[in-house]
Amino acid sequence: MLKSVGMLVLFQAVAIGILFVSAPMPAHAEDTTSVTSVVAAAVKDNKLTINADNTTFGDTAPGIPKKLTVEYRIGDEKLKREVNEGGRIEIMVPAGQKLVITKAVYGPADGSKPSQFDASVAPVEVLETLPGFKIEHVLKANGKTASWICLTKDPKGRLLLGGQRGQAIVRVTLDGGKVVKEETLQIPVTETMGMLFVENVLYLNGAGKDGKYCLFRCKDTKGDDSYDDVESLREWRGGAGEHGAHGIVLGPDKKLYIVCGNFVDVPNDLVPTSPHRVYGDDLALKRAEDGNGFGAGRQPPGGFVARVDLDGKNAELFSAGQRNAYDIGFNADGELFGFDSDMEWDWGAPWYRPVHVF
Repeated sequence: MLKSVGMLVLFQAVAIGILFVSAPMPAHAEDTTSVTSVVAAAVKDNKLTINADNTTFGDTAPGIPKKLTVEYRIGDEKLKREVNEGGRIEIMVPAGQKLVITKAVYGPADGSKPSQFDASVAPVEVLETLPGFKIEHVLKANGKTASWICLTKDPKGRLLLGGQRGQAIVRVTLDGGKVVKEETLQIPVTETMGMLFVENVLYLNGAGKDGKYCLFRCKDTKGDDSYDDVESLREWRGGAGEHGAHGIVLGPDKKLYIVCGNFVDVPNDLVPTSPHRVYGDDLALKRAEDGNGFGAGRQPPGGFVARVDLDGKNAELFSAGQRNAYDIGFNADGELFGFDSDMEWDWGAPWYRPVHVF
């Protein structure tokens, strides 16, 4: 499971993007709380499909693993479904019957509690490295900066930090390993899960003002060290945040390689030159979705690496079949590597696939 940390020690941490969504109270909801209202509003044609995440409901319990519990009625029968944070609940009812949401709660999972962090302990005392490596404490987040989830370095050697909960991108100037200046950039993109500089152009994967998760290109056309030209090159559909579009790297062919999690839909404008083209499945038996509802309804190819030109066009499916890798990188020979995550509650099951390098 991916977790966030509130400090910068020259490594990246992943957090879940948060955007509170409110909805008018539907007539068929029996409970008036906001979570119930959101769940009831998601019922369409007597079918419920809803993700259990902070993007949908807001972070109701910061720093704590959560679950979504939905109580509902079909006719006179009272039922309940639960799914852990990051999962999805899908409910369908037989023809002629009505789905009524009676109560929904998005809160701490059973036995969950905040992890304790002693601010007096330096990060170099709690982190371990391989021999020959050194950790230096550079900067620590606070209540205003929330949680950093992405970083990159600009052509002048300054660090750009992207975060969650709608916070702006921060630029940090270092001198001798010490912070000498912090700036808030006026870039209308947040929930940044991927950042890359190609010369003086900044590419971002994040959420714009309209909430759509896109690949953005940011330029400084005035030469005043700001980014006045912010353009959406491509929208990522299907999912965002922890299982959305993540790291961006520049390939040896001078194209952008973007790793996407398993909730992102494959672009519908792939060019015929895509290296990965055949990924449909065939089943002899009925599909058995995850018992907790996580990823229910998601079809192959799963997580993937997309390749686009510097204008975000000519999209190709470079590789697929991953679960939810966060970042990728090329070695000196031009080989692409990534580190894929697992489904932790599948430990011990025959189909469990451990974390691995691909």
